[in-house]
Amino acid sequence: MQMPFDLSRHVPEFLTDIREFKAIFESENTEFDRIELLRRQAIANRFYDEIDKETCERYEKILNLDVGSNDTLDDRRFRIKSMMCMINHYLIQTLENLCGTNNVSVNFKPNEYFIEIRIGLSSKSKFVEARKLVKRMLPCNMFLVFDLKYNTYKDLSGFTHEYLGSYTQEQLRSELLN
Repeated sequence: MQMPFDLSRHVPEFLTDIREFKAIFESENTEFDRIELLRRQAIANRFYDEIDKETCERYEKILNLDVGSNDTLDDRRFRIKSMMCMINHYLIQTLENLCGTNNVSVNFKPNEYFIEIRIGLSSKSKFVEARKLVKRMLPCNMFLVFDLKYNTYKDLSGFTHEYLGSYTQEQLRSELLN
C-alpha cells in the first residue's frame, strides 16, 4: 500500500503556513510519490513473475527473443524466465518451477536413453517455450517424447453426460474444463 508523501511533516511548523512553501510542498509531494512508485516498480522488476512491459521489452532485446502478436505479458514473462533459468541444469525442477509442480509428469528410463515429459493443460500456453527449454537442456543422445497431458476418462468422470454433451470430442480431450 502506497502512502502519499507529505514534505510538510519534515520542516519546522512555522514554514507550513507560508503560501510559497505550501506551493513547493504540493509540487514536490507529487514528485516524491512518483519516485516512490518508480522505486517499487524497480524492486518488482527484479522478479521474473512481476516485471513490467518495458522490462520485458529490454530482456527480449538482450536475449534476442521473438514476440508473438498475440502473446500476453505472462507469456512473455514465461519466455524470459525459461531463458534465464537455463543456467539451472536440473531439468525436472526447472520445468516444475516454470509450469507448476502438479503440471509436469516425467517418465525417465536412463538405461534406454528415453524420457517422456507431459505438461498439464493448464500450462498449454507455455508448451512451445517449455519444449524449447527441454531441447536446450537435454543431452543429444536422449530420445524425447514431449506432449500435453490430455484429459482422460478419470478426469471427466466427475461431470454429467448432459454437461459434457455441449463439448466436442476435441474440446473434451484438450481443453481445461471447470
